Amino acid sequence: MYQLVILKWLGVIGLIVAVGFWQRHDGALSERVVWETRLAEENANNAKAILAAEEAARQKITESETRQAVISKDYQRKLANARTKYKSVDDAVASGTFQLRDSGATAVCSNSSGSPETSTGTGGNNGSKGADLSPGLTRFLWFQATSADDIVEQLTACQAIVEADRK
Repeated sequence: MYQLVILKWLGVIGLIVAVGFWQRHDGALSERVVWETRLAEENANNAKAILAAEEAARQKITESETRQAVISKDYQRKLANARTKYKSVDDAVASGTFQLRDSGATAVCSNSSGSPETSTGTGGNNGSKGADLSPGLTRFLWFQATSADDIVEQLTACQAIVEADRK
């Protein structure tokens, strides 16, 4: 009989140990479920934040491309207008209807003996009309001025793009 009591107590202790192991495993499992649920929620929130940031970046890129297209279109229009103006002045120089004049130059005139003689004024512009520049020189100077204007337009467009990118 003594052995039966010991056997019962061993059975009760065994059941208590088995229930303890089961409870420990069940507690660890429920804790893991809680942590995995929290992690899944954080991942979902992070994914939403990433999607929102990507959409904002796409919107910013689209706006930047639109601003650059407007700037480029305006630059191309101004460039075409400048080329048209240059062509019309170049045609006028070729036909002789456009001349540049150096009003400060002294005119060289031939005297009766055929040798050149310069007329000297008493100072400043004393009513002399100055000297007309040759068509070649006029074309060259007009080309240089137009090139400078083109450079200014190009730099203005570049500055506009830089400013548009900073917005």
